[in-house]
Formats: sequence, C-alpha cells, structure tokens
Amino acid sequence: MTEPITVTIARRPAPTAGTPALSAAGGWAARWRQTITIFLVFFPVSVIANWLLGPLVKDWPLPLRVLGVMVVTLPFMTYLGLPWITRQMEWFLQGRRPRWRQTRA
Repeated sequence: MTEPITVTIARRPAPTAGTPALSAAGGWAARWRQTITIFLVFFPVSVIANWLLGPLVKDWPLPLRVLGVMVVTLPFMTYLGLPWITRQMEWFLQGRRPRWRQTRA
C-alpha cells in the first residue's frame, strides 16, 4: 500500500518594522509606489549607460547591445542604486509624510 502524499506550503515571512518596503499599516508597500521608486533610479542610469556605452557598442547587433548595457547597469542597480533610493524614499514607500514636511511639536 502507498503512503499518503503530504504537501507543505511555505509562507512569506512576517514583515518586520525595519523592512523599508513596509507601508504604515504594516503591509507591503503598494506596487505603484515601488514602481515609481525603481523608475527614479532606473531611467537616469539607463540613459547615462546608453549614452556612455552607445559609441562603444554601436556596431553590435541589438540583442548584444542590450546585453552589454544590462551587464553594466544591473549590478549597479542591485547593489547601489536600489538600496540607496529605497532608503531615500522610505517615507513614500510607507505612505508617510516626508521628514521635512512633518510638523514639530
């Protein structure tokens, strides 16, 4: 006789207060807020990378040009750009007023 199959469903870990992508209500930041925050870094980095690397890869086929630019921009975005913008925009991601607009008691 065969034994019954057991399925375990993993849950996402509970958010902590130190997680920058949390909203003020304790849930994850809205996707549209995350999208805007990512765009604030991705667009200028992409423009600068294409401007600087464009002359070097202008004769490459399009897929290789895109790959070449992505090889440079993705590590920058992952390790420097996105962590920096997430810290700067924490108030926005959490749905709070920015520090400079909070009233002092």
